[in-house]
Amino acid sequence: MINPIDKILTEWAYRVHNGMPDPSNSYHVVQLEQYLNELRLPRRVVKKVLEKVRTYVDNDYNKSVGRVGKPYGSEGEPSKTDKKGEEEPKKKKPLSPLALAQQQRKAKDKNWEGDNADQILDRVSSKDTPPPKKISKPEEAVNATTQHRKNVLLGLETAGKGGGDTTAQEEMANIGREIAADPEYETPPSLEVQIQERVCQYKTAEGQQSKYCLTGNNAPKEGSKRYKDILKLYKVSSSGESTMTKVKNNPNYEYGKNQPPGYPTSTTDAVIVRDILYTKLKEAEAAGDTDAIEHYKEELYWFQKKATDKSVTGKEGDADTMMIYYDNDGRERILYNTNKQTENDQISNSTIETTKKSIIENVSKGANVKKVTQIAETQADEAKKYNETYTSGVRSVATDKTKRAELEKDKDIIAKAAIVDRGSQGRLRYVKLDADGKPQVNNKYAKEAKEAPEVRAKLLGLPDPPTPSVDKDGKLTAEYKEWRKEVNSKWKANGDTFTDEEAVMAAIDATGTGNLTGVGDGSTGAPYSIVKFADVTSDVRARVEKCMGGDKNKLKSCAEEVATATDPNVKKGEVGTPLYGGIFTAEDVESIYNNQALKELEQSSDDRGTDLEGMYNETTEQLREEDQKYWDANPKEAAAAGYIKKDGKWVDNPKDDKAPENGPHERSYVAGFFERMHFNDYVSGDVDGRVMAEMGDNGYEPKDIRRCLAELTGLNTNNGQNIPSGADLQKHLLDNVRPTGHKQQLVYYNKKGEPNIIGTDTHRTAGRGEKMSGQYGTDLANCLKGLK
Repeated sequence: MINPIDKILTEWAYRVHNGMPDPSNSYHVVQLEQYLNELRLPRRVVKKVLEKVRTYVDNDYNKSVGRVGKPYGSEGEPSKTDKKGEEEPKKKKPLSPLALAQQQRKAKDKNWEGDNADQILDRVSSKDTPPPKKISKPEEAVNATTQHRKNVLLGLETAGKGGGDTTAQEEMANIGREIAADPEYETPPSLEVQIQERVCQYKTAEGQQSKYCLTGNNAPKEGSKRYKDILKLYKVSSSGESTMTKVKNNPNYEYGKNQPPGYPTSTTDAVIVRDILYTKLKEAEAAGDTDAIEHYKEELYWFQKKATDKSVTGKEGDADTMMIYYDNDGRERILYNTNKQTENDQISNSTIETTKKSIIENVSKGANVKKVTQIAETQADEAKKYNETYTSGVRSVATDKTKRAELEKDKDIIAKAAIVDRGSQGRLRYVKLDADGKPQVNNKYAKEAKEAPEVRAKLLGLPDPPTPSVDKDGKLTAEYKEWRKEVNSKWKANGDTFTDEEAVMAAIDATGTGNLTGVGDGSTGAPYSIVKFADVTSDVRARVEKCMGGDKNKLKSCAEEVATATDPNVKKGEVGTPLYGGIFTAEDVESIYNNQALKELEQSSDDRGTDLEGMYNETTEQLREEDQKYWDANPKEAAAAGYIKKDGKWVDNPKDDKAPENGPHERSYVAGFFERMHFNDYVSGDVDGRVMAEMGDNGYEPKDIRRCLAELTGLNTNNGQNIPSGADLQKHLLDNVRPTGHKQQLVYYNKKGEPNIIGTDTHRTAGRGEKMSGQYGTDLANCLKGLK
């Protein structure tokens, strides 16, 4: 029989941050209480259950999960043996949300109290991570990292989360670090050139060079776009000299003077690092070396924190590359590098859900936890409607007979816009012509539209799908499934005889019906073809408007100018590629401009991002409103924070020489942003000697980032000689960095009232989905660049 408390705990785990219910966390208690209220239990029962759950978690359950994460081949569990006689780990069973919570909480213990190497291995490995390989000697580590790098640069290895060029660039940075670490390293040639020479040494068994080698028979043509792109990758991978200078000179990194051959060695493969540390810990345990055991347990703590994915700790590690070296005691130590091409690159990439949770999980002391939770969840729910809003807007155009007729009139132009080849990333405006001088096409979105049964039904003249297509649980209804089966059967019997033009127009008619109420992919991806062509026609329209400058008499001449436009960013004497491959005639451009129904579709596409921007704007504004209530209840605190009451509102006290401090609610948003940007780590000082932020040709230590954050927010660091860290700096930043409605920036207002831009928290659409991307603000980026 299932323990009812277990059932409640499991549901509670689903509702909180990655299944980690904590009775001491006020937000978590709110979530539990909300669930219990949903069960319509009497208030006295809810109160008793809350007490029972707290007791159970603190006592009985902690004991009952003693076998969670039991080690591979540990006592009481027979292990398998592979063909080579090596122990093969048992296949792990999926953990329940609550069991996962306990595992993740334990993983935060730097000493891993009570855990051995096998248990720690289990706790730092995601479910898809391969079983460990023994990597004991430095030469074995070097061989592993070198082989992985070779595979990446030869295109034989699956690319990391950033894609092929990104992973290759990170390995280029690894090469640069190793070259610069050599005691005999010198320039010229520049480090950038030395990295290029090293990359060209990697070849397949058949002698094929890396596609990133700029010399040889298979190299891209000098001066070509690909050549320039690869050259840029090398240029932004030369941070090794800066990094190694700081690592060698800062005792916090404990860089040993005597490195074994091949050390330091670096990699983008976290599994290699895990296997090295696990192997060394196993060896230390077998030898009874308590110092080494303590050392490698701490190394695995940092590995778990910086290099694992969300499934391990609930938060994505921010290490892109890892450098393995000997410390002063001759033991392996890892440097974790955040690798970006410039100081202005995206640092944090999150979703609606992770952004919401970052706010809720960082509620500041004094804030109304229930209200912060409600605001964050409401705005997240509103933001999730961005694709529904979009498809609804398309539907309103398609069902208006006059507007639909206007679209039909220009369907050939719309089809052109839908199938223009805009490169692998779908972003090119100026597009190359093929060998015959004709524009290249890419009809993948038209093809994808034909995958939707709703589009197929329109093309075949069949009835529309039943409404609704999903039930209250979000599952397809039996009626919809039966309809879909019939449509697909007739499609198969009929064969695909429809043109891309017909498919795109049918996608317009079908969007907003059946299962096309969002923007998915495959059979639900038809609405995305509209997003793609609307982006093109909207750009054409904007170019015409800019050319006319408000004078509509210039329409024909401007249409001709836009139709014949070529890429202006070319060298003198070269011919630029034509706008969208030159597919639009002057008449096409004029028709695009005059088509108001098309303009409405473009607006629907533009409006996709409005709901996402609203998540930022509405959330921060409502949190400020809650702070007004807080100041009303705490007027002395309001005065101390720099506010005065005027016309019923707390406003900036003009007598103070700086902007007022954030209230606890607004501070909760800033704290969430700081967590997503990993500022908390840098500010605390905990990661000193453990991480490096590499950006272009610069390597920044945590203290560099702390220094700029401090100086940009009004603190004097005595020219970098007295850089604060810890709780006081954290409080200062959370009190004084403010989210603004201007370009979604977080700023500090100096004594002149001018903003120092600390970060941007951009909420926008990205392809089919959403993107909440955090970046260093321009002033923070410029400050770092000035520390060279």
